[in-house]
Amino acid sequence: MFMIKQPEWRARNVNKYFYESEARKIAGLNEIFGEVGLTADEERILIGLAGWDEYTIENVLSAIRKAMAVEAKRLEASGRTQWQLLMDGTAVKSAFALLSTKVIKLCAVSGTDYP
Repeated sequence: MFMIKQPEWRARNVNKYFYESEARKIAGLNEIFGEVGLTADEERILIGLAGWDEYTIENVLSAIRKAMAVEAKRLEASGRTQWQLLMDGTAVKSAFALLSTKVIKLCAVSGTDYP
């Protein structure tokens, strides 16, 4: 099983409360991405996303779950089962590709660096 790994607390300049909040958000991301083999860049972006506010993370996770449900219906109609979808991570990777494109574009427009 693959999991997003939170960087060590002491390796970064963050306080205890940020670190605990980030851990909760990473756990939420792992509910979706825990079975998906991520590249180092994908994991880095998700860890950076975990530093955002709770409201943003909840909405990102909601959007990904919706994309997964739509993909499951599409694949079910084509004869593939939802189990196959979850095991190969197709919908998750598609949703993540869309999300990372939007995050990069948003950061480019706002003039900030993405994590």
